Amino acid sequence: MGKKGLLTGVVIGFVLIGIWLGLRFSETSPVPAQYPDLIGDFVLSDADGNPVRRSDYRGQVALLYFGYTHCPDVCIAALSKIARALNHLSAEERAEVRPFFISLDPERDTPEKLAAYARGFHPQITSLTGTTEQVNQGAKTFFIAHHKVPGQSDVAYDLDHSSVTYVISRAGGVHRLVHQPESAEDLATYIRQALSG
Repeated sequence: MGKKGLLTGVVIGFVLIGIWLGLRFSETSPVPAQYPDLIGDFVLSDADGNPVRRSDYRGQVALLYFGYTHCPDVCIAALSKIARALNHLSAEERAEVRPFFISLDPERDTPEKLAAYARGFHPQITSLTGTTEQVNQGAKTFFIAHHKVPGQSDVAYDLDHSSVTYVISRAGGVHRLVHQPESAEDLATYIRQALSG
């Protein structure tokens, strides 16, 4: 291997290490409690085809999680965490919380399938979907990265995507970003903080 090839290999190696460290840091580092400037809305549809906007629930605390029903791992873990966090709350607190599971896979996630999947974790979780354009716009608004990973056929594919639960304040701003390492108890604490804010 020539000097040029070796140098290229070293540069690529450092880039990959940097990316890996950045991902590890972003998943495990503490995050600020408030994000007053990160405010977004979406226009999607529930299982009955009714239009839903985040702004429809101003005055209540919302939880947002973007994923898809064929997800093999992180969506299951995140939705299970949301369900356990909701069960840590009192009935009065839960009445003020609106958890949403937003599909990044409108090609395969029909409204009926999506609703059944979300309810399997907790009956209070509302599933949302829309056109590809609507879903992409919602993901873009909340900085959710996602892309299709081709599989053995046109319908057998995975989606790589950001895995973060947004706790949205009563005023519509982002109160907290909840990453994978944080527990259901942590999430319940953040929800209570948003409820009292």
